Amino acid sequence: MNREQSDQSPGSLKQTEDVEALHVSLIEALYNREDREQARKIASKLEEVLNRQPDVAYSIPGEEIRSLIAELNGNLQEAIRRRECEIRKILELHSLASGKPSWAYVFRQYDYSDVSDRLDLLASLYANAGDWERAVATLRESKAYCDGHGIPFDGQDLLDEFEQERASPGGVAKREKGQLEQIDNALRDTYKEVGVSSDKIVSQDDAFNRFLVALNSRIPKLQMTPPEIKRRLINLRKSGAAKGGLPKLGVEKKPAHGKSTA
Repeated sequence: MNREQSDQSPGSLKQTEDVEALHVSLIEALYNREDREQARKIASKLEEVLNRQPDVAYSIPGEEIRSLIAELNGNLQEAIRRRECEIRKILELHSLASGKPSWAYVFRQYDYSDVSDRLDLLASLYANAGDWERAVATLRESKAYCDGHGIPFDGQDLLDEFEQERASPGGVAKREKGQLEQIDNALRDTYKEVGVSSDKIVSQDDAFNRFLVALNSRIPKLQMTPPEIKRRLINLRKSGAAKGGLPKLGVEKKPAHGKSTA
């Protein structure tokens, strides 16, 4: 992931490199392996480094890291605030560099798609916090930004789901307790059977379709919309395996033809 650069002492540069390495490890543990225990250990190390280097902590990558740590700790409002700060600082950087010799360098660090990606992530945080109005508004902002800069908008499926969720608030939460238990048991069993991370199931159509087929074989009479399934899956992931959430996965399964599902 690209980062801003500045004149630094050798010791400061080494700490910045440590932050970058830890940041990559945090994302790997949190989203790819879904190992929240390991993610918290990495987050603790990151916080120690950021506390020693406020210039890094309040930089663009620092805001992103603190958003991830807040999300990991279940503090969605702080995660939202830090992600908003990150986006604002990228846009300010673009504004300052536009039309100047430094623009090419800045654009290599953070291009238009980076802004759109972070708006999409912010929208997901709003959705996780149950603020569907802001989730939809932020995705629409991302779409308008993409249209204005002539780049593809990758969040249309997510926008459709959020708009549907906003129109039908409650979703799975309105079901009876017995149904919820049956749904959660089926989700956990299906998740273990499919062997693909929840992050991929939620974001990738092929992974979600595989999951949906396996889930329907377990609960064919309980009709659920894709947004309901994804929202319940995310909620289980947040609970963690130790508290009855999603079980930990081993190596992800591959389809019969041998190609990775990633």
